[in-house]
Amino acid sequence: MRPSLGWVEISRTALAEAANLMAQRGDGTIDEVGLLALHRHYADRLFPGTSVLHTRLRYALFVPWVFERLATELRGTRGRAREHWERLEVQLARQLIAGAPGETGIIGKQVVADDRAPAQLAGQAYWGALGAWNILQRDGWGRPFRSGALLRHFQRREVGRETDDEGRALLGRSTVFVRLPKPPEDFLHRPLDFELTRREADFLQGRLVSARADGRESLLGALARRGAAPSGPLHTLDLEALDLRDWADELARAHEAAVLGGLARAVYNALVEAQREQDGGQAGDTTHRARLDVLARAESEDREVSLRVDVARLPAAPAGLRRVLTETQAFLRGERTLSQLAPVYEDRERGIKGSRRMNLGASPRAKARRQGWEGVPARPLHYRWPWVQGLLEDLARGLARPAETSEDAA
Repeated sequence: MRPSLGWVEISRTALAEAANLMAQRGDGTIDEVGLLALHRHYADRLFPGTSVLHTRLRYALFVPWVFERLATELRGTRGRAREHWERLEVQLARQLIAGAPGETGIIGKQVVADDRAPAQLAGQAYWGALGAWNILQRDGWGRPFRSGALLRHFQRREVGRETDDEGRALLGRSTVFVRLPKPPEDFLHRPLDFELTRREADFLQGRLVSARADGRESLLGALARRGAAPSGPLHTLDLEALDLRDWADELARAHEAAVLGGLARAVYNALVEAQREQDGGQAGDTTHRARLDVLARAESEDREVSLRVDVARLPAAPAGLRRVLTETQAFLRGERTLSQLAPVYEDRERGIKGSRRMNLGASPRAKARRQGWEGVPARPLHYRWPWVQGLLEDLARGLARPAETSEDAA
C-alpha cells in the first residue's frame, strides 16, 4: 500500500540520476521492452554527445566558463569545490532568468528562487557533450577529462595554481578545455541569454563538425558544417538540397527501425489495456487498441515501413528484442493475433524490469499495477532529433550574425 503521507530524504546524486532517467525516456514512454538500446545506437551515430537534456547550444560555453571561474575562485583556498560549483550554477540560472525570462530551457529555473542548487546541474547535463564535441581536453589515457576528477583536484587540502596565465582551468599541468571564446563581460554578474555571438557560433560550429561517431563524420557534424537547421521530421530531410545524399541509406534504415519501434510500443500498450479489461471482467477503455488498429491496418504507411526492417541485421538489438520485433512483424502480416503476442512481450518485460515491476501477466502484483497504468500514445523512436533541431537553430542564428571586430571581442 502507498502511504498517504510520508517524508523521504533522497541524495542529490539520486535525484540527478532520476532526472536523467526521466529525460532519457524522451517522449514520456518508459522503455518497457528494451528499445532504448536501439534508440541510443542510432542517436549516438547520428548525433553524438546529445541528450534530451540539451536544449540550448550556448550551455556548451556556459559550462566551461563556469568551471574556469570556479578554478579562479578556488585558487589558493581549501576544498568546498562542490559547494562553489553549485553556487556558480545558481548564479548562472539567475542571470539567465533575468536575461531570458521567457525561455523554458533554463536548467534550474524552478528551484533557484529558493536559493537551492538544481538536482541536475548544467555541468552534469552537458559534460558528456563537451567530451563528444571535443571542447574538453583528454587525459593521459585519451579520455575526456571528467568533472569528478576536476572537483577532486580542487578539493585537495592545499590547492595550488589552478589556472594558467590566460585564466584557463588546469588539471595538473594540462588545460581542461580547448581555447574558448572569451565569456561576456561581467559573466555571472549581468543578465545572460542563449543568443550566440558570431565568434561563439564559429567556435561551436567547428566543435560540432569535429564530433565523430565510430570514427566517421556524424550527421550532426554534417549539418553543422552547412549551418543548416532543417525543420520537419528527420526522415523528410531534403538530402539533395543539403548535399547529404550519402546519408540516404543510413537514414532510411534508421527511420524504418524507428517506426517498427513505435509499433512495438503500440502493441505493448494494447496488451496492457486488454489485460486490464480482462481483470475487470467488462469492457473498458480501448484507446490503445484502436490506435494499434490504425497503425497495423493493411493500407497503413507505418505497417509498410515496419515490414521493410531486416530485424536480424538491426544494430544493438539483443536477442529478446529481436524476438519481440520479429513477432510484431508477424502480427502485422496477419500471422499472429494480439493475444498470441502476449507471452513474447511478457517474457521481454520480465527480462527488462523483473517480475515485481511488470504490467503484463497474470500475477496479483501485475494486476494491481495495471489498475493505475496510463500508457503514453505510442510514437516512433525520435533519436533526439527535436532537441538537435533546437541546437542547430541556435547555431544558425549565431552564424547569421555579422563577424565581430577585434574591438567587439575585447
